[in-house]
Amino acid sequence: ILALPGTEVGITSRADRDIQKAAVRLDEQPVLFAVEDRRQITGSLVVMKAGSFRFELEDSHGDRWSEDRSHPVQLELDRSPEVVLQEPGADRVVREGDAVELKYDAKDDFGLGEVRLVFRVAGRAEGDQRRVLKTLLARTRRVAGEGYRLDLASLKLVPGDQLQLYVEATDNDTVLGPKLGRSATRSLKVFSAEEHHQDLIGRVQAAWEKLLARLAENLEQEPLVRATPVEDPKAHLQ
Repeated sequence: ILALPGTEVGITSRADRDIQKAAVRLDEQPVLFAVEDRRQITGSLVVMKAGSFRFELEDSHGDRWSEDRSHPVQLELDRSPEVVLQEPGADRVVREGDAVELKYDAKDDFGLGEVRLVFRVAGRAEGDQRRVLKTLLARTRRVAGEGYRLDLASLKLVPGDQLQLYVEATDNDTVLGPKLGRSATRSLKVFSAEEHHQDLIGRVQAAWEKLLARLAENLEQEPLVRATPVEDPKAHLQ
């Protein structure tokens, strides 16, 4: 058996002789199984940890048998949900009144529980804020291409603010507790005319200094020209 913790596993088997009772001993704990037509055995086990199980049978005369070998029970690793924030796909510059379209995918092997948007404005005291984007029904393992429209005006942003956001999802693991997965973080910078002006001045200044440096380098590499005296042609006529 290979299963996630808390999984109920159905088992069906058939005895090689007529029996009246059947049980499965799971790590020394017997679990009664049903017997039909004297040989058909059916039942289920709830897997909580790794171990092993074996069948124990009894006929109408009270004679009992137990399997010589046990069957392994292995736990499947329950991974955290995987979340991908498709849009925005990269950091970007926005206006304080923009509406940003978000698009995300989420999946989990156990089943998704809740999907939330997490955001914060850098430098503000309130820290991380959360909005529930979707609450999933039990055993919903994937959502794809889900969208959400984030109205930046409601956040009262000002030019120069930096909004950081990501999407997180929990799974439905009620046995060991919900696990959390999250997407990559995106940064939305609110456009500032002043910062843009200062950045432009800085780039112009850098380009000017680079030009002056190249000019100085070229002047240093030019060869010196020595003046050569020119004879007076009249000197030969005297």
